[in-house]
Amino acid sequence: MKKIEIASLYDADYTVKVINALTQVWKKGKHFNCIGLPKKYDMLLYLHNCDAAYTLKNGEQISAKSGSVVYIPIYAEYFVEFSAANGEPCQTTHINFLLFDTDSSPFVLSERIAVYSADNANYRSIFNKIDSYGNANLLCHGKIKSIMYDLLFQLSQFYFKNHIRKYSMIEKGIEYLEQDQAQTLSVAEIAALCNVSEVYFRKLFKEYSGVSPTEYRTAAKIYKAKNYLKQEALSIADISDRLGFGEVSYFIKVFKQRVGITPAKYRASSIK
Repeated sequence: MKKIEIASLYDADYTVKVINALTQVWKKGKHFNCIGLPKKYDMLLYLHNCDAAYTLKNGEQISAKSGSVVYIPIYAEYFVEFSAANGEPCQTTHINFLLFDTDSSPFVLSERIAVYSADNANYRSIFNKIDSYGNANLLCHGKIKSIMYDLLFQLSQFYFKNHIRKYSMIEKGIEYLEQDQAQTLSVAEIAALCNVSEVYFRKLFKEYSGVSPTEYRTAAKIYKAKNYLKQEALSIADISDRLGFGEVSYFIKVFKQRVGITPAKYRASSIK
């Protein structure tokens, strides 16, 4: 399944479907085991006054401290034990949900259980709000979803800022590769904009995005082409020219390789 990491969620376009929310109190020695029974939904879990020790199906162990937010992806299988952090009742609030991209395809934030920083005291109040609205006599799905978007935004904003700070040295190059207009600079010339060598730029950019500058540029162009094709203002030739593909035939070829259909067929299926 496609993965969009939490930092990248900050400026991504996506849809969340909230299934339910639940607060549980765990007695001493209480545990949960779903090995052999994969999770049906993604889950975000807040640890109130308790620590958690996860053991995955492959034997890997992951620990989370009180106040942390734990992400558990769909299909995960694990065993978890909870222990009181300060003598108070051991309590968790979890939210089951699903995430979808702009093409209505599901995606995950991580392929394994992830523990997010416990730096934000506001997380607890957000989880409590979702829990209270979810258990109200008259469900308000719009309100629950709005709070969920806020939670995901706050998590992604924290990690996005840390992520960007590390790569500030190549910020000009990132901005250039993300721009809408036709791009004529080579990777070497983009590296020169950042006052770093091409090798070092490629290394940092691969860490930043997970792909090479060339692959990133092509993927970004296809993403923007899809958005343009959903509008009728620009012709396919105009889109090809605006995104710097040169020949229209090359644009059509690359688009079909990436999307599976021609730009014309994509436009026809997108505009009702």
